[in-house]
Amino acid sequence: MKDRRNNLFWGIILILVAAAVLAQQQNLINFESLSTTWWTWIFAGIGLLFLVRYLISGLKEWGWLFPACILGALAAVIILAESGTNDAWLGSLILIAVAIPFLVAFLLNVRGNWWALIPSFSCLVVAAIIFLAEQVPGEWIGALVMFAVGLPFLVVYLVNRSRQWALIPAFCTMAVGVIILLSMTSNWAGVLVPLFIALPFFYVYFTQPKNWWALIPAGILTSICIEVLLTLPFMGAFARTAIPVGIMFLGWAGTFFLLWLRRANAPTAWANIPAIVLLIVAAIQVVLGAFAEMGLIVLMFIGGAVLLYFGFRPKKAA
Repeated sequence: MKDRRNNLFWGIILILVAAAVLAQQQNLINFESLSTTWWTWIFAGIGLLFLVRYLISGLKEWGWLFPACILGALAAVIILAESGTNDAWLGSLILIAVAIPFLVAFLLNVRGNWWALIPSFSCLVVAAIIFLAEQVPGEWIGALVMFAVGLPFLVVYLVNRSRQWALIPAFCTMAVGVIILLSMTSNWAGVLVPLFIALPFFYVYFTQPKNWWALIPAGILTSICIEVLLTLPFMGAFARTAIPVGIMFLGWAGTFFLLWLRRANAPTAWANIPAIVLLIVAAIQVVLGAFAEMGLIVLMFIGGAVLLYFGFRPKKAA
């Protein structure tokens, strides 16, 4: 049945093309001199044939929608251009036409055709850029691109929760979009972006404890987020001390300490070494921050006094 339908359809197309060529040779039609109105009807008619072919063959044969949508979009562009619309956004109609078949493929089989969401969103976001290029600030367009790239990966995860890898590109690209938006009005981008990137790693760690490695980027990024938060202007003089940096190192030390606690059921016995080193660095930073600019001088006085004490202390009799 499918082969018969294909034969009938392509037979009609070949007969129409042959008739058109014959009419051209007999000087009944001169395609070079046809008005744009005629070309509109030609594109629309051929597109309608492909649409009918798609409806007859069944909704799963979504490949037939490509010529149907593209030819329909060409007809629409010609009509709008002839009516006096010469804006650049007319080109976005072709991209939308290309995206529609991919969206249909995704909706018909969400789990099997999850990949179709990526090209469809790519076409739609380029179309949106063309449409918005002269109407909105450039930061909005940049953020839109990042959100459009990340959203398909998020949908891929929501469709199949076993694809947890998709959360990482989803949140990372969306975090970049947040950076772009926040850079327009505030200085909170440095706080929220590391946090957004850390969230998928936290999710992977807590939902699948065997992925112990996910705690490292999650803890490091969260500590950076806290450090940036403590250096914002509303923190006053505290933001200019070394304490925020010390707290960041303390967070890193705590991350490896938590991994070390899991040494019984995970290969993390080594984590005590970076935990101790980072804890020492954090302590030095906090001490320097507590004493501000005088911290190093105070430590030198204390060190010198200790050395003098041991230097003048009487030796014990053998």
